[in-house]
Amino acid sequence: MSSNVMTDTDLLLLIKEILEIDKDISMDTYLNIFEYDSYAKINLIVSIETYCRKRLDINRFLLCDTFRDIIDLIQETKGSD
Repeated sequence: MSSNVMTDTDLLLLIKEILEIDKDISMDTYLNIFEYDSYAKINLIVSIETYCRKRLDINRFLLCDTFRDIIDLIQETKGSD
């Protein structure tokens, strides 16, 4: 396992920090990405793309309904190094 691999928990905390979420969330917490301002969404996308070293499918990103959906998308995008 590479040292730059983040766990699901690490990714969840990163998403929470970037979106400035103060409440407790879990993988199954409902997510409406459109509730967040453009700046936060752009920061999240750039962070994901930097971590994955690949372009993110924005359409799939916008269709994520839970935090688990985003983490699954990140893991699929990253693939194996």
